[in-house]
Amino acid sequence: MTSNTSAASAGGSAGASGVGFQNQVFAWAASWLVAEEPLPISLIAGKVVQVGAQTGFEVDDVAVLTDLGSGMFVQAKVGMALGTTDDSPLAKALRQAVELYLEGTVPEVGTGGRPVDASRDAIVLCTDYSAPATVRNDLRQALRRVASQPPGTVLGKELTGPQNAALKVALGHIQPAWSAARASVEPTDEELRTLFRALHVLVLDLEDGRQDQQAALSTLHRGLAQQTSALLAWKVLVDEGQAASVTRQWRDRSALTLALAQHGISTTLPAKHASDIEVLCERSAVNLHALHGEAVLPVAGGLYISRAVAKTLRETVGREPVLVVGDAGAGKSAVIQDLASARLGDEEVIVLRASDVAGTNRLVTNAPLQEVLRAWAGPPGLLVIDGVDALRGSEDREYLSSIVAGLAGTRWQVVASARSFDTRNSQPLQRAFAGEPVSMEGSMVDPQLSAVRHLLVADLSDDDLNQVIVAPMPVAEVLAEAAPDLRKLLRNPFNLRLAATLAGQMTAGQHAELVSVRSRVELLGHYWTWRIRNQDKTARDALLKRLASSMLTNRRLQTTEEEPTVRETDSVALESLLSQSVLSALDGPIPGVGRVLAFSHNILFDYATAIYVLYHPLDATGLVKSLDADPILPLVARPSFDLLVDLLWQARATGGFWPVAFSVAGSEHVLASLAVASRVVNLAHDPNDLLELASNGHGSSGSNEHLPRQRFTRQVIGAIRARAVVPDLTTAMLPLATLAKQLAENAEASFEDAALATDLLIALHFRAPVSAKEPDAAGIAERAAAIAMLLDAAPSDPARRERMAGLLVRQAVAVVGISSEVRAAMHRLLNSDAALAQWGGTVLTWFPEAVAPAMAHDPDLARRLAVISMTFEETRDEDVAFGGGSVLPLRESRKQQSQHAAWRLGEEFPKICADDIVTATDIICEVLGAADSADDPEMWPMFAHGVTGWLEHGYGFGVDFHSQDNEQKMLSALADALVEQEIEAAQPVVTLLVDKVHNTGVWAALMESPRQPAALCRALFPAFESGSLLTHPDTFSQAATLLKAAATEGTVPHQDLEAVVGEALKLVDQNGRSEYVKDVLVGCLDVDAITDESIAAHRASVGEKAPDIPAPPSMITQALPYSPIDHLLEGGVTVGPQVAAAARDLHTALDKLDDNEASDPDAIAQLVDMFALAHDVFAAAETTPSQIQYLLVDAARRLARAKDITPEHVRGPLVIKVLAEAAGCSDAGTFLS
Repeated sequence: MTSNTSAASAGGSAGASGVGFQNQVFAWAASWLVAEEPLPISLIAGKVVQVGAQTGFEVDDVAVLTDLGSGMFVQAKVGMALGTTDDSPLAKALRQAVELYLEGTVPEVGTGGRPVDASRDAIVLCTDYSAPATVRNDLRQALRRVASQPPGTVLGKELTGPQNAALKVALGHIQPAWSAARASVEPTDEELRTLFRALHVLVLDLEDGRQDQQAALSTLHRGLAQQTSALLAWKVLVDEGQAASVTRQWRDRSALTLALAQHGISTTLPAKHASDIEVLCERSAVNLHALHGEAVLPVAGGLYISRAVAKTLRETVGREPVLVVGDAGAGKSAVIQDLASARLGDEEVIVLRASDVAGTNRLVTNAPLQEVLRAWAGPPGLLVIDGVDALRGSEDREYLSSIVAGLAGTRWQVVASARSFDTRNSQPLQRAFAGEPVSMEGSMVDPQLSAVRHLLVADLSDDDLNQVIVAPMPVAEVLAEAAPDLRKLLRNPFNLRLAATLAGQMTAGQHAELVSVRSRVELLGHYWTWRIRNQDKTARDALLKRLASSMLTNRRLQTTEEEPTVRETDSVALESLLSQSVLSALDGPIPGVGRVLAFSHNILFDYATAIYVLYHPLDATGLVKSLDADPILPLVARPSFDLLVDLLWQARATGGFWPVAFSVAGSEHVLASLAVASRVVNLAHDPNDLLELASNGHGSSGSNEHLPRQRFTRQVIGAIRARAVVPDLTTAMLPLATLAKQLAENAEASFEDAALATDLLIALHFRAPVSAKEPDAAGIAERAAAIAMLLDAAPSDPARRERMAGLLVRQAVAVVGISSEVRAAMHRLLNSDAALAQWGGTVLTWFPEAVAPAMAHDPDLARRLAVISMTFEETRDEDVAFGGGSVLPLRESRKQQSQHAAWRLGEEFPKICADDIVTATDIICEVLGAADSADDPEMWPMFAHGVTGWLEHGYGFGVDFHSQDNEQKMLSALADALVEQEIEAAQPVVTLLVDKVHNTGVWAALMESPRQPAALCRALFPAFESGSLLTHPDTFSQAATLLKAAATEGTVPHQDLEAVVGEALKLVDQNGRSEYVKDVLVGCLDVDAITDESIAAHRASVGEKAPDIPAPPSMITQALPYSPIDHLLEGGVTVGPQVAAAARDLHTALDKLDDNEASDPDAIAQLVDMFALAHDVFAAAETTPSQIQYLLVDAARRLARAKDITPEHVRGPLVIKVLAEAAGCSDAGTFLS
């Protein structure tokens, strides 16, 4: 074998040049590491725990650390000679040794490293047998003899001549190096002697078959499971030395074990952890056996149901951790048991319960579980942790999550199971299993866990049941007679197992009762009655109560079999419950010493806790008393809370539910009341189920009798908003809408019920927006009726109910096209002059959005809503709240608020025109048609389709009827709609305009810069026939432009165009207009198509080039929607143009977004773009006013609620950042007044 040396420590290039001496030295030291033994030479104390190469020390070819903290630092040189020159390998090696000794550090846990200690550490010059004897023998012996001599001994005393010569050469290199490191201070003899105690010359013969290699192989034998693999293992270790040198890394036993495993070489179990590994293996075998038993349905011969989700998990590639989630009883344990059994033949598999990993009854091991598993290296292995939700303490879940994170990068793939609810509400679990879902199959992914590497175990399908539950199984008969509700219930594997257990032994009467079951609590109730309370009831109940109480108190789903929980009189009851698999027993942490008891399934514990601990049959306040003693019960026992609510809900007809619910709602235990409220929303399905919340609604809010009901209703509303709490509102929609209607009936007398009804309607709209395509959907009629009643009640106290009125009008927008009740209520609201005067823009802002949906059913209502939006005169300058977010302290004036309604109408008008152009025209006529002054109709006559009209006097001063362009937008929308109409459809529009619009500014704006001027001329042509539009000073330029376009494109017969020009020429003379006007009008015609002789003569007199059409007398200013910028500018605040533009765009994007979950994806996308742009602009600006900065917060709030904007979205981190910063600002929590 050819040997190559490494550079002293200059960067590893030489050390990485081939399989050289340095790599052999690494393999030599690594052999003792694999064997977990000390090095064979007495250089350093302790067993080798790490070996590194080119690790950055001053002497760093190979470095060794031991379990006692000692370090050995090796410079490997093949054939090292006793060189005397400064550039000799010996000189370089000794200089580096001095630098390490004086300035270097040895790694030490808890510090930045400690100085080299000659009593603990070794600096080694390692060479082979090709080195001369002057180094192999003389220098080696000289260093050792001087180091061993007592203080005061002259250096070189008692050395042989060759040894003394070798020492002098070494000193010739060491002393200058020392002086250089110590500012020219030479070392004393004793300082040199101490250095020599650390400095060694080591000679190793590591070529194949030589003595030191053979010694290393013998040591390797003791660390390998197959001793015949030692030579191959040596080669692997040499290669590892090369790899470590290239990457400048260390190797511990785990790393080397993995490297060896990749070549089919197994190591012995780590000695330190062998007993712990044995404990894990024993518990794993017990757990796997138990899980297998639980996965088998209790029918004759047993039945294992094969599931597609289990197959998906088995076939999943990759070694990332996976969390198997699902509802309680869905069969998560069976799925991971299937995986463990499938992998068992190919890799190491350890199956643990979560209680084995964390909690007071965790497995007792000498070292922490994470350390044991990391040390237990080898080929890929599987760690299964079942039932993470069984850990009810947050610290335990955090600990388990840290284990998952700590095993990253090891051979262990972690697969765990947990309930979906617990996972959604556990940040530690989500962090530990971060990643993409295992499957994109809809039935195997939880959309609320999109950032978690998980696999969803859903209930069985009907096909699953039909294929595997067959006669003569007793449960097959139950399934055959089951109603849809029961079949759905039995698709849950736990419920199916329970039913199979009961079906095996029951009477005909019990069979009938079982077939009538509709809920899990009913099924559990029958199980308890027929299998637990069927004998020795008092003793069993008492024992189960103590067990559940102990587990709940200790936050563990296990408890030891000892007093006072288990008494000596419980023997018979305990053994019977164990034999019936109600309970299970395992050895405690120490095998054979004390059993640990648990319920055989977590759901059985949850039910026992509900009926024995939380339920108080004679005291409606009993649950509150339990909460007083343990306030966090709703967190640690949430499944039990849900089961208790289910039980009480079943008994609501006999008074079992509402007293308890109101007692909790009236207490300080908000978490508990929220838990009850959220469960009720999931249970309610009959229309009258929730009417108790609206009973006795009249009265003062100060009434203690009513307050708990109202608080509970608020919590129901909060539950509706939380999709994670109430995933599906379908069954609850009708009872919730009926509740809103009932509360609305109380609205006249009770402000509190009116407010609750309004909040409830908003929550329903957020979760399930009303769709005009489904007017008969459940609850729509009730919601509409509630809105109508609330609108009628709002004017009873305009000042107090102003904000409520604004919210209700916004809700009315969704149903005004569906409900005649709402339309009638809107009419009555418009008749409430005093209320409208108080509310102003608070309600006006939303009127424009109701125009289009109302128009098809009630054109008059649509007209009234639009007209008041434009004509309402607000004289108050007082500030009111601006914006929808509760953390935005923004204000606007009453005037600005009402102007916003006009801007909204302009935005809505294209849709209004598209839906009903005649009503849209009627709106324009009423809002804009009146003239500024009474005029002589004879001067500027108008006629069309038998209707006559007139235009007001004009003097060419242009259009100046509004400072913003809301009217222009409306008229442009009408013009765009007109060109799309057939002539017959356009006729009533033109007739209305001629009859009612005398304001020349309206006609000018209607014709201003249309998209299709020739087509618009065709549509409006009957209004041109009098010639007034072509000659009036305010409309001349616009009408002439349309005339020229029609002549050019031929949209109107040319003879008809000549006729209207002829009438116009007469009006020019009649009203004293200039000849220039005539020249322009004649010039608009096609010179080659003119047939009228007088017009042709006039055209000839104009010359070859007719005069251009003059620009309109003045430009209409462009309006911008009101934004916080306007308020700031009016207050004298300086805002940069880029910030102002970004703020306006962001506010506009926010304004277009509906406040519900089903917002337009395009509106969301636009808001995302404006949000990111505004953030960048605001960040780059020197200063950005807080009012503008808070627009970002409102945008982030809206985006956070959008379904598609998750933390993984490209803008998700920015949304989180903005919200997090807002939460910490001084204005956080400030509400709008």
